[in-house]
Amino acid sequence: MLTHSNSRGPTPRTIPVRRVEALPGHPERIPAPPSDLRAPGRNAWDAVWSELQISNADALIVANLCRLEDQAADLRAAIAEHGTLLWKTLTSAKGEIVGEESYVNPAVRELRRAGSEALAIAQQLGLTPQSRLRFGLAIVKLAEAEREPDSIDRLRSKRAKRRGEHDEVLWDRHDDRDEQ
Repeated sequence: MLTHSNSRGPTPRTIPVRRVEALPGHPERIPAPPSDLRAPGRNAWDAVWSELQISNADALIVANLCRLEDQAADLRAAIAEHGTLLWKTLTSAKGEIVGEESYVNPAVRELRRAGSEALAIAQQLGLTPQSRLRFGLAIVKLAEAEREPDSIDRLRSKRAKRRGEHDEVLWDRHDDRDEQ
């Protein structure tokens, strides 16, 4: 179980969590990327397939996410080259130049759209922390699970003891050192 704990706000809620080694259908090796992917898309392909919750059934969705990454790289390059604001010349009815007007580079809007689509796909695949919680997945690396408590952990433990909370007080063995 995973408990969200904040010092303020509503009572923490408990979310059932299952640790994932690899879901059924997760390939032994990273599949070959689609041939139309360029470097940014291939990098995204490798990164996404390294996630343990991704299965062979997700291949088309992963490919779409990677194509969006290629598209976003092109849009970023266009914005870097031309800037976020573009200028057009204003002319009078007689054809005389009367000034300039700025407008937002269309690549900026397209980059936002591609980012929104990529986020939606990432959430479908459980690639964001919030979506993993919603799916009840906790992908925890062993090193993180067995880490030593830091000063924040010890402060939280002390606060819980002061309040008389006896639900899983973390790092009790280390609080004795702090009080000496």
